[in-house]
Amino acid sequence: MACAYRAAMSSESSSSVDVDDARKQWMSSESSSVDDGDEAHKQWMKKYGIKYANSTEMEKRRKIFKQNLEYIEKMNRINKAAGKTYTLGLNDYSDLTDEEFSATHTGLLIS
Repeated sequence: MACAYRAAMSSESSSSVDVDDARKQWMSSESSSVDDGDEAHKQWMKKYGIKYANSTEMEKRRKIFKQNLEYIEKMNRINKAAGKTYTLGLNDYSDLTDEEFSATHTGLLIS
């Protein structure tokens, strides 16, 4: 699931997608839900210019994206109930697992 350190915080950031706004924009009908995640993933791909090598990779990334979106929504509900003032949101790393993100975006860089 998405770690807090890589989930975008606050809808004020231009590089993040506010989850509430995303739900309104990306889910065209009340019958749509995060369970399908297809339209949300397509819109996210468009926003960040994401392209995958093949349909197998796209399906893998869509599933990870869906899990991360579910985590974000869950944490935002918990945080709101606890009186926290920040929200998590989608960003350009939303189709990565925690392990993938850690392996490619953290650690010491020697130049």
